Amino acid sequence: TVEHPMNQRMLKISSMIKLLDRCNNLSGMSASFSKGKMAQYVKETEKYIYPIFTSTAEKFPELIDALFLILYHMLSVVECVKHNLSSVD
Repeated sequence: TVEHPMNQRMLKISSMIKLLDRCNNLSGMSASFSKGKMAQYVKETEKYIYPIFTSTAEKFPELIDALFLILYHMLSVVECVKHNLSSVD
């Protein structure tokens, strides 16, 4: 079950890896993504990745400082990309 300590540890690790990977991908996407792909990636981030922050913070409050830093960076990049994409049109 998910409540088993080993499962909890794996969930904690996999959640952080997913968030850090998306953060890294967002940071570098302007070098390789088309405008359409960037827009899609931002929408997917808002719909699927942001909720992972909430669930991870609820399950693992000891990660709140790290989660805040990752989310802050991710939000900054996403808002910049959204602004740049809207000003191009």
